Amino acid sequence: MWVQAPHSHSLDRRIVAIGWRLQHPMSRYPVFYCAPAAVDAGFKPVEAADAYEAEQIVQREHPGAVTASLSERVTNEEEIRRLFLAWLEKV
Repeated sequence: MWVQAPHSHSLDRRIVAIGWRLQHPMSRYPVFYCAPAAVDAGFKPVEAADAYEAEQIVQREHPGAVTASLSERVTNEEEIRRLFLAWLEKV
């Protein structure tokens, strides 16, 4: 006798998310953040499907932070650091 497991919407969402990720490969985006309330600022590379998702990941890690992301094509650490310092002066 075959018994079917109860239907799970969260499982459906995970399956759809996995399928979407397979069609849209992840890239590494440099994301800047500045959280004035925590007196915290920095930048980090984030693996994400796009720049918007990369910023959302950082915003979850640093609630209330102002964020900005660079193109995944910007990989030079010195250039990222220079751009971060310029951005931080404006925030």
